[in-house]
Amino acid sequence: MTVPALDLLYVEDNEDDAFLFREVLEKTRYARLLGVARDGEEAIQFLRREGPHAKAGTPNLIVLDIRMPKADGFEVLRQLKGDPRYRHIPVAILTTSSREEDMVRSYEQGVVSYLVKPTRLTDLEWMVKKFLEYWSRVSRVPGNGHRGGKMGRKLSS
Repeated sequence: MTVPALDLLYVEDNEDDAFLFREVLEKTRYARLLGVARDGEEAIQFLRREGPHAKAGTPNLIVLDIRMPKADGFEVLRQLKGDPRYRHIPVAILTTSSREEDMVRSYEQGVVSYLVKPTRLTDLEWMVKKFLEYWSRVSRVPGNGHRGGKMGRKLSS
């Protein structure tokens, strides 16, 4: 079966977490990493194709941390969901915070999934793989190979 690959933007300020996410992503065939934004301001610049991101692609899924410098995940959500150019892009939270108020606030601001980072690498690998498999094989997102087959990269499973 051919599966359209997701074009993903990962927003994470922790270098170790970003490295681990990339490692897990490389083991799956469900997504292509368009870029890693190190803070909320860079995420917005990436989406607006500003500065060094002038040639960036448009993701059809964003994985976002909450606690970041410059602009936190909630500010990124506010800007994304307030802009008609980006509000259709699904945003999932991947964070260490298991605080109820963070979960509630995230869902109120339009996230589609809230994932708490596990402490064990094998658990993180399993979680990210299942998450990407769901978004690639079960759910459909705009720009993911569903406009006459011209958008998105096709991968075999």
